[in-house]
Amino acid sequence: MLFSQSPADLLFDISAAHGFFTVETIEDSYNNARRTEELQLGLGVNTISDLHLPDQHTWDYMSRDAQALYLLNDERTARACVDYGSGGVKGLPFEGVGYKLDEVAQQHAWNLLSSNTYSHCNPWFTDCPEERVDATIGDSCQDPLPYIENLYRFYFSQYGYKFPKLIAQAIYHWNYVDADNSWEHRRMTLYQGFTDDTGDTGKEGIIGIGIEVGGPYYGWNSGAVMTFNYYDPVLGCHEYLSLDTDQLPNGCGLPLSLKGYLASGTYSDCSIDISATVASGIIANLKITNEVAMYPTLTVDQGGTLEIYVLDNCN
Repeated sequence: MLFSQSPADLLFDISAAHGFFTVETIEDSYNNARRTEELQLGLGVNTISDLHLPDQHTWDYMSRDAQALYLLNDERTARACVDYGSGGVKGLPFEGVGYKLDEVAQQHAWNLLSSNTYSHCNPWFTDCPEERVDATIGDSCQDPLPYIENLYRFYFSQYGYKFPKLIAQAIYHWNYVDADNSWEHRRMTLYQGFTDDTGDTGKEGIIGIGIEVGGPYYGWNSGAVMTFNYYDPVLGCHEYLSLDTDQLPNGCGLPLSLKGYLASGTYSDCSIDISATVASGIIANLKITNEVAMYPTLTVDQGGTLEIYVLDNCN
């Protein structure tokens, strides 16, 4: 399915390759999934940019909201300008975490865990996502959207388990292990139909993240529920942000270093240092979100092609 130039559904689930306990294993699992997505959907290798997290110390001291916003934004921006069949994906990051919407998401996570239930509506057919968000934000301040809430739950037999990998695992499952749900969770996290008419240009959409950990839950000694809501403010409406995307750390790390003769294909990273040659008949694409440094010399032989995209509206 394609919706408003959104990334397409996967053909089948992609199991996590390395887990989610450290920044290295999170990066490895997500980047393996991105390479597999490229193969499944016939995209070029490295068309989807790699995930680069901050160092372990920085990541560990980031709030739950900050970790979730970081991963969600990276999943969206990594696909900027990738064409799944209906034009290049806009790849806009979210504006940030809304103070009021965060409370809505957190309250629902608490309600589910405390009542030992798991449903978008609690109780059944009442207190549903649209009602909760409308009551807090107001229907007149939201652009119409096809999605409004994702849920994830996790259990463990150990008493007092803290679920350290919940956030990275939840977002991974929504995007890569969602065939049983017809990819509805993936469609929500990667949805591209926001109208960039409020807040900062190049960012759009307000999110809320709710996480509740406790137990017993569903017959297990420990349980966790994660709730993800969003809405798109209409022009003239504004919500106070408890966390702005601009406040997140830069996880780019070392730039990608390209030397020697390049092969045809896409090279993508936050930044790229290039001292290389593009030979005749070679078509090399550089896809960068930050900067490209070309030194000491860059040679493009006659008949070779080098295309550089510093991602900003796919130009």
